[in-house]
Amino acid sequence: AAGETVMLIAKFPTSTCKLPEPQDAGPGCVPVMTLAVHFVNGSQCYAINAYPSTKGAETAYGISFLTDPSLDTGSDVYNHWAFPLNVMYGMYTSKLTVTGFRIPGACNVVGKAMFSNYDLIPKSNSLLSPNVSIDTLPPTIVNVYTGKPAGSYTAGDVLSIIVEFSKEVSFSELPSKYSAFYQAANNSYKLPFGLPSLELNSLAVTVLEGYEGTGKDRRKISFLYLVSTGEFTPDGGQLEVADGMTIQLNGATIVGLATGVEADLTTMPKPGTVGSLSSNFSNKITITKTGEKFPPLGYDPNAAPGSTSSTTANATRRNGQIAHTRRDAAAGPIVVSVSMQLNSIFNVNEKSQSLSADFTLQTSWNDARFADPTKPAVTTSGTDAIDRGFMWSPRLTFGNRRDLTSPFEGILNVTNTGLVTLTQRYIASYAVNLDMSDFPFDTQTLSWDVRSQNYSRSLVRFVAASPSALRNASAMLASVQDPTFSFSQYGQRTATITTGIYADFHVLQVTVKAARIATMTSVFLIFPICLVCVSLGMVLSQDPGKESRLSVPTGALTATMAFSFVVSNLCPPVSYVTRMHLLIFQTYIFAAVQLVVNYYLWRVQAARRELAELNAENKA
Repeated sequence: AAGETVMLIAKFPTSTCKLPEPQDAGPGCVPVMTLAVHFVNGSQCYAINAYPSTKGAETAYGISFLTDPSLDTGSDVYNHWAFPLNVMYGMYTSKLTVTGFRIPGACNVVGKAMFSNYDLIPKSNSLLSPNVSIDTLPPTIVNVYTGKPAGSYTAGDVLSIIVEFSKEVSFSELPSKYSAFYQAANNSYKLPFGLPSLELNSLAVTVLEGYEGTGKDRRKISFLYLVSTGEFTPDGGQLEVADGMTIQLNGATIVGLATGVEADLTTMPKPGTVGSLSSNFSNKITITKTGEKFPPLGYDPNAAPGSTSSTTANATRRNGQIAHTRRDAAAGPIVVSVSMQLNSIFNVNEKSQSLSADFTLQTSWNDARFADPTKPAVTTSGTDAIDRGFMWSPRLTFGNRRDLTSPFEGILNVTNTGLVTLTQRYIASYAVNLDMSDFPFDTQTLSWDVRSQNYSRSLVRFVAASPSALRNASAMLASVQDPTFSFSQYGQRTATITTGIYADFHVLQVTVKAARIATMTSVFLIFPICLVCVSLGMVLSQDPGKESRLSVPTGALTATMAFSFVVSNLCPPVSYVTRMHLLIFQTYIFAAVQLVVNYYLWRVQAARRELAELNAENKA
């Protein structure tokens, strides 16, 4: 491969002469070996010189001639010269051969070596051993085809587009479609990094699946083509790689398996030429259109609604052009209308200041590129076009989100006037500020900050949908939301929505005020009150002479301590004292007073018994 060195050895008869080093014979002693090597520019001969010092070659190239016992490597006797061949890019041959070997007369040294034949050619006209091949050329694309029989295919059909190279290739590891990396890429509206793709003339983009078939022939790689709605081949034509397109690596690598040289992807056969997908007219593949392509042809998902586009020459892009988009600043930001339905709140954790919520979020904006009165009034579909980055969207997120939102399959409605409505359900954990100073009689203000992931306030602005941004009716599509409105531990009182600016992003804040529900308050309030009352009743009803009067307040005190431990673990570690803490503290005081009073009464009763027993003895 290019950059490597092939060391050729010219060996002379052993012990017949004292072979001098070329450098010792003088400056004119430069033995030359001529090789038959092919180059991409057409030349076939290449001459290399002997290394001035045989032992110096060992040091320079990090090798040792001691591994060959037939070579004399003594300190004063040599029987070989070293000819290093530095392999360069563009050099190739299936079998390295020697066509000439010339020893200048200047190499004659009296008393050491006299050469009788200065122009030597090996009898076999090649190297004796081993068989050496040189390959520095990149793999090229020689054929594109599909294993499917001739015919017309439509949405839902699956085809494999096979790309055949001139030599075996290897490619970098493909990302797993089930991995978090793959899902994160999809959620960020792009093909996963490291996944090569190939665009077809049917308006489809295919992705690399692996080697063709069982993978035994590593010259062939397969691209998976799942035919989708709206895709079709041109009238009178057949399936072909899009004109001017080739394999897009997207951060991946495709290299020669044996050499590691990057494949030359610019050799993709042009449509209609030998080796192209459409060159086999006996196996004509066509794609029949079903429905409309969504988004429409020519739609640029990277351009915001209202942007103008222009093109400039660029030979590396399709059709030699690259598109530029620009939004008119005078048009102002894109107005995005937001409606929210809070389906439920759960997993409220006062100590970690967090909760989980189930939202149905509905956003609407106008995109004039979808305006077409000839199309149906409303086109309804899933969110695949947005998820795969084929369509522009404001890309909403929650600013106070703690974990990754779990989206359900949403619904996308596009009218023929250009109004786009996206309805999506989200479940996630959020950071909130829970004020526990009035616990357990607290009323909390819960808020969620909705903003764009990518677009600043100069491009996207949010407004609350009329009449209210927070909806608890089943006004949204029932197929993507649960109309049951429920809270965990809290009951809703009011809901408001405000807008503002944060870090140059326009933010829409939804606020819900919720009071702790009565059943939860009863748990924290009635239990300790009942505990105190029961213990007080037991104390007052007991005979002062019974020692159980001590165990009752002791039990009450122990139970109160346990309950205090539970509440302390539930509440956040704040410096203020909550109402619950005050109630527990009062219970401590009452139980402690009970214990002291009962102990005093028990001691008085014991003293009276001792005095009575003493009087009885005196009388006796």
